Amino acid sequence: MLLAEAEHRLAVAERLARCFPDRCDPSGITHTFYDMIRARIFAISCGYKDVDDLDFLRCDPTFKLACGTPARGARRDLCSQPTFISKIVA
Repeated sequence: MLLAEAEHRLAVAERLARCFPDRCDPSGITHTFYDMIRARIFAISCGYKDVDDLDFLRCDPTFKLACGTPARGARRDLCSQPTFISKIVA
């Protein structure tokens, strides 16, 4: 949670996300670049160096809370590894 607060104040993920134009139809976007970059930064910071680890972490309540997603409720899980890869490669 300390990392989440530091990232929020420094806005690293937000600034990085602005570097990548999102050419997808906004009505079809579930996970923004900001959401995906933030999840990836936190995963790496917690020692999960492979993108494959996002498949495990995407449902973790504590990790979701750190990424700004409610642990339970209406919001979906975080992005999966295939979503992350397809968005970055596209």
